[in-house]
Amino acid sequence: MPDPVASPATQKAPRKLSQAVVIVHGVGEQRPMDTLRGFVQAVWSHDPARAPFYAHVADPADPAGEKINQSWITPDSRTSSYELRRITTPYDVDGRRTDFYELYWADITQGTTRSRLAAWVTNLLWRKPADIPADARKLYLVTLFAVIVVLCATLALATSVWQGYMSWAAGVLVTILASFIIWSVDRFGLPYFGDVAAYVRAEAATVEKRALIRDRGLRLLKRLMMDDTYDRIVLVSHSLGSMIASLADIVGRFQAPKTGGHPRQGQTEGDPRHRQGDARFRRFRMAGQAGRPRRFPA
Repeated sequence: MPDPVASPATQKAPRKLSQAVVIVHGVGEQRPMDTLRGFVQAVWSHDPARAPFYAHVADPADPAGEKINQSWITPDSRTSSYELRRITTPYDVDGRRTDFYELYWADITQGTTRSRLAAWVTNLLWRKPADIPADARKLYLVTLFAVIVVLCATLALATSVWQGYMSWAAGVLVTILASFIIWSVDRFGLPYFGDVAAYVRAEAATVEKRALIRDRGLRLLKRLMMDDTYDRIVLVSHSLGSMIASLADIVGRFQAPKTGGHPRQGQTEGDPRHRQGDARFRRFRMAGQAGRPRRFPA
């Protein structure tokens, strides 16, 4: 009986590279997917050098115009929201596919009151001028000047009323001016700076909102990190989103105690898949600490 011949060792085909890009939007009345769509159009859709020729398609918004790079919007359960979708690209000229996600948090910071916004502004104005960053001093001075003008006008109005110098015409003018100021605060101040006041001040009314935002971000990053599809994760943030995604918040709290990784159910710390996730996290963490801008995609 002939000796059995050992079959040649099977070699696995090299895994194609894929990356996940998470967008963290900024302040304002943001709508789901708005920031994500704009970012994808800027870094992918209108950069023909990034995609092979067969991925160039007609622009649905302008069929007769220049072609754009192909992408798809698909449902995804990682964000735990039916309002959000994943935007997927084909493999680019470097052989890498990209999935874009959005960390949406604007719904959590809704409901900021005028008193909370005023408390935040007051806290900023009471700081020492030396503690104000150089790039924010102009805004600090403008805000301080506006507050002084409002206080002086209020004092002059109160003095005129107390001494009986206020005419009915002046009363109507003051009423219109006060209504305009209140409308401006509700229309512009609360939608933009209300998000900041609801997140940066740790007080009884904001602690729960801060925790909900961090938990949502951590949950999304954990799900992406444990997905073997991705060899790297890129975190992009803007405005207040940079603070939410900073090392002191989501990224800083991402590393689990001792191991730095998050084994999935049924895995142990020695599991190869867990070690791969831990390695991906270390690359992700070091990229965030470096803080150097990089052209996307690398």
